[in-house]
Amino acid sequence: RSGGKGGRGGRGGRGRGRNSQQQNQPCNFFLRGNCNQGDNCQFLHEHSSAPDLELFASLSGHEGTITGVVLQDTQLYTSSKDGTIREWDSSNGNCTSAVQVGGEADSLLIEGCFLIAGLKLPNGQGMVKVWNMQTGQVQELPGHVGEVYALAAGNGMLFSGAQDKTIRVHTFNQADNSFAFSAALTAHTKSVHVLVVSGDLLFSGGGEGNIIMWSLQSGQALQSLPAHTEHVMQLVYWENHLLSCGLDGELKVWGASAAGQLELKMTWPDLNNSSPFKQQSSSGREIVPFLTMSGCADANSKPMLLLASCDSKVQCLDLQPTLQPRGEMYFPRDVSVRAMTFGPSGFFFTGDTSGELKVWKWG
Repeated sequence: RSGGKGGRGGRGGRGRGRNSQQQNQPCNFFLRGNCNQGDNCQFLHEHSSAPDLELFASLSGHEGTITGVVLQDTQLYTSSKDGTIREWDSSNGNCTSAVQVGGEADSLLIEGCFLIAGLKLPNGQGMVKVWNMQTGQVQELPGHVGEVYALAAGNGMLFSGAQDKTIRVHTFNQADNSFAFSAALTAHTKSVHVLVVSGDLLFSGGGEGNIIMWSLQSGQALQSLPAHTEHVMQLVYWENHLLSCGLDGELKVWGASAAGQLELKMTWPDLNNSSPFKQQSSSGREIVPFLTMSGCADANSKPMLLLASCDSKVQCLDLQPTLQPRGEMYFPRDVSVRAMTFGPSGFFFTGDTSGELKVWKWG
């Protein structure tokens, strides 16, 4: 596979003579592809502890953190802080193009025939750039300041959230196939990190830890919820529930009350149980910040949640029954996953801080 390292093989030598602590620790040299100890290595030679998951391919090309991974048909697109968007043929792993976009790319979205990126320009301004993949037309939507962390679309509108604490709304004009600025939403007190559209609602997560629910019809904030004690890093909407994860090391599941307001249904991990996390919170609980998450389906179409943390791991959780761990994915030390998306037939993709795109497959 073009640019690939490692290829197939989610599992390697088991090692000999390991103590109990080493048994649970993956070999960092193996994960980087350069362990010379073979079966004599004292650490795990595995990319994942999930029994039905394998690393299918590793694809190189980006020179900075991958911030977005999106899939349309067989074409995969990745954005990076190196200022490029790359197009990959997911059927063979070949990179078919690499485009300089004029700034640091911090978010990526596909909506219909449009490929959309959130950029931080060299002058510090933020911009949303839109490519019409059918006509080749390119549109630039200025207005933000700093990094554009989040993009979402729905009901004929394009939403962007940025470091400047605002959500900018652009409305699609069918007459000329373009987007026009229509509103700025300003309820967050720190940067806007994530946006999700569901029906006629927009959910946003901010650096102050709040989740805000907006009406797409009125543009008004319907609820502002102090959901996390640190940045809200990702939101996933699944079967009438909103899942949120944050730098406070918590995953939360929210449902709607009888009055239509978000209310907490559960927190993972359970605060009453021990966890494998390494930082100490103010309450004494060991935590590790969560960075992003994504839904996917395994080979049997069972819904899964992938939850990436800053300790170079991704937790694999069964959504049914609720949030049951199936295993972990391992990455080299100091490398963390920042973007994920899923494909057909049990495939999914991760982009990390080393600039590597990994292809995984449920067996």
